[in-house]
Amino acid sequence: MPTVSSMYIDEVISTAVAPLLKGLGYRRRGRRFLLAGELSTAHIRVQASQWNRPDSARFTLNLGRYFESIARKNGETVILDSSKQRQMHVGIRIGHLLPQQADHWWSIASEGDVPKVAAEVGAALRNYGLPYLESVATLEGVAEFGGYTPGIGRYPTPSKASALELLGRNGEAEEVRRKLRSHAATIQRRPIVINLGVPSPPAVRGRAAPMEGIPSAIGSDRTTSSHSSGSKWRR
Repeated sequence: MPTVSSMYIDEVISTAVAPLLKGLGYRRRGRRFLLAGELSTAHIRVQASQWNRPDSARFTLNLGRYFESIARKNGETVILDSSKQRQMHVGIRIGHLLPQQADHWWSIASEGDVPKVAAEVGAALRNYGLPYLESVATLEGVAEFGGYTPGIGRYPTPSKASALELLGRNGEAEEVRRKLRSHAATIQRRPIVINLGVPSPPAVRGRAAPMEGIPSAIGSDRTTSSHSSGSKWRR
């Protein structure tokens, strides 16, 4: 039987998210919404916190796009069934698109919170989420915005390099791959630290390094993934 907190989230989806996206042609699969385009498939996922209590809920929205052409270029197994696509080639968590440019989770503590939260979520999707997905619908979009997270910075990603190569911008692609190699080498050189009981410093919320896309394993409000103000998304 669903918990009260789960029903709160589902009510927000049914009153704000689903009607908006259905009108745009998105297909619903549980808490995921999919829209196949000419070059890529848009994915919007409502992610509940793993720390939700039975009577209160926190959730956020993950946005991403899957490109068959980039999957081939990356040497991945191409997934044609959009409902089975999990690893995105470009993506972000919606908080980084909002004016505060940091990870954001909506909270619902009672039934009375649902209408206000639903209105906020609908506005966030219309004003920030959907414009972002439109901006990264093409290879040019991935080449421009792949690995960019407002409030955090720019990071090289394999999919950005692949998009550049597919566009014939090989010099730029090689520079991205050089940065990827340098980053990998830096990680390998880091010393192993043994924790002898000294508490680790807390993570700075919204400042973790962004992931390439949005893996299906995301289920914690302790992780961040990774664009800004205005009615249209921009750098």
